[in-house]
Amino acid sequence: MDSQDYYGVKGTLTVYGVPGIPKSHGSSAFLVLGRGRDDHFAAIQAGWAVSPEDYGDDRTHFTIVWTTDGFQKEGCVDLSCPGFVQVNKQYTPGFAFPQVSVYNGTQITKQIIISKDKKSGNWWLMIGPDKLPIGYWPNSLFKDLGLDESAKLISLGGIAHAPRYEAGPPMGSGHFPEEGWNKACAITGVQYLDASNNFRDPTDTSKSADRVLCYNVGNPFGTDQHDGLAFFFGGPGGCTN
Repeated sequence: MDSQDYYGVKGTLTVYGVPGIPKSHGSSAFLVLGRGRDDHFAAIQAGWAVSPEDYGDDRTHFTIVWTTDGFQKEGCVDLSCPGFVQVNKQYTPGFAFPQVSVYNGTQITKQIIISKDKKSGNWWLMIGPDKLPIGYWPNSLFKDLGLDESAKLISLGGIAHAPRYEAGPPMGSGHFPEEGWNKACAITGVQYLDASNNFRDPTDTSKSADRVLCYNVGNPFGTDQHDGLAFFFGGPGGCTN
């Protein structure tokens, strides 16, 4: 979603594991709010990640990321540098989920909400339908980059990465979106926050997948069970860079 001003986003992610992932590989699912281009791209991100390089294990972790230069030099993961201000230790960025979803079985989900406080300008991170506040990214982080005013881009989905010439790891559940409920990884209840502080269903959407033989993303759709849009994504991996 792009081309207009956004003041927040929410979505419910299915939480999956990627057991046995090599140390130099990673796989994640996320919500991103951003603005700008190239080395002037400012963004905040929240979701889950499996990254032995960052966390020292192959468990699934609650993760947040921010950048002010397109992930070049400025910014960090979780609380590894000053920036994000934590106010609630119930969900410390970087914690490992005690349970993850089972393919064609119990599904573990987590609703993530990011919204801009109009008075302070800070971007708040909240969890669950009760909007439990976890902390905030101070508006001052993004001064003169546009994100201190609003986001122009919302992106949701997954990323899988591996060193050059190595086969990429699974993304999501490790299964393609066509398998659907309880089998493919989903993000449901996707809505954006408008200038009037109302959550609305997206209308201007597009999708992108750059290794469709190994990962893909389905078309967004509405459901009777959730407000907002939903979509499936992921795949078994195996493609090389």
